[in-house]
Amino acid sequence: MDIQRIERRRMIGTAIAVVFISAGIGFFGHVVFGANVSSSVVVTATAPTMGTVTVNGGNNITLSPGGTVAVPVTAQVNDYNGCTDFSSGTTTVALWYSVAGSSTCLSGGAPGNLNTCYVATAFTTSTCSGSIANTTTTFNMEYFAKATDASSSVPSANWRATVIFKAPSGSTTSADSASGTTPDVLTLLAFNLSTSTINYGNVGAGANTGATNQNVNIQNYGNSTDGSYLYGTAMLNAASSTLSMPTSSQLYATTTFNAGSAGTPLSDVATTQITGFSLTAPTTTSVVSSSVYWGLSVPGGTPTGTYNATNTFSALFVSS
Repeated sequence: MDIQRIERRRMIGTAIAVVFISAGIGFFGHVVFGANVSSSVVVTATAPTMGTVTVNGGNNITLSPGGTVAVPVTAQVNDYNGCTDFSSGTTTVALWYSVAGSSTCLSGGAPGNLNTCYVATAFTTSTCSGSIANTTTTFNMEYFAKATDASSSVPSANWRATVIFKAPSGSTTSADSASGTTPDVLTLLAFNLSTSTINYGNVGAGANTGATNQNVNIQNYGNSTDGSYLYGTAMLNAASSTLSMPTSSQLYATTTFNAGSAGTPLSDVATTQITGFSLTAPTTTSVVSSSVYWGLSVPGGTPTGTYNATNTFSALFVSS
C-alpha cells in the first residue's frame, strides 16, 4: 500500500511537470505580436559661432608705392546647421584703422576713406567641412593707408578686422581681431617723377636758359608727409669724360625763375634739402604732387658738345 501511494505521487508529479512545461512552450511560441513605432524631430536653427580673426597672418603690412597690396583677413566660422548656410547667409568684413574704430567703418566709412577703412560683403574664399568654414577675405590696401609703426603719429595704433556672419535663420555671430600694436602698416616713403629727363636744349657757352624752365613734377607715392633731398653730378661731355661743367651749373627752385639771376645751384652733397618743398601725405587716390623747376647756366669757355648728368631726388620723412 505504501509503495503504490508513492508511485502514484511520482506519476502525478511527473504529469503536472509535463503539463507546466508544455504550457510554457505554448505561451512563448504563440502570444507575441509585432508592431511599428514612428519617430520624428524638428531640427531648429543653431546660432553660428566665430573663431579667431587674424589680419595678414599677424604680420606687419608693407605697402606698394603708388599701388595696392593684398591684405588677407582670415576667420573660422562654425554653423552647426551645415555648410549650405554659408552660401545662403550674409557676410560683412571690415578692415579698419584702430583709431577710427569699427563702428565708423561699418556705418559708411568706406570707400571714401581708404586710408582708414575697407569693407567687403563676401568672403573671397572659403572651404567648409561639416559645420566649419575657414574663410579668407582679401583687401587691396592702398599706398596711402595710415601708418601705425614707431615713426607714425599714433604708434600705439594698429589695423584690425571685424567679421560678421548672419545665418539664413537670422542668427548672427561676429568677432574682432586682437587689439594691440600689431599688425602695423609700415611708413612708406616713395616718390614718382613725371619725367626721367631734363632737356635744356641748345645753350651757348657763357649763356643761360633765362626764364625758360624745365619742370619735374614729384608725386607722393607713400603714406607720409615728405620733404626731399636733392643732389647731382657734374655734367660730363658725352664724347670726352675729361670735359665737364660743374654740378652747380644746374639751378632749381620750387617756383619759376630766371636762371640769369635766381635759382639754387645744384649740389653734389647727398644730404642737401630742397628749401620750402613739402608733399603732404595723401588720403585718397587723388595724387599729391609738387614741382621743382630747372634752369642752366653754361660757364664761359665750355667746349661744344652734349653734356649729361644725373640728378637724384630722395624722400625725406617729415611726419605720418
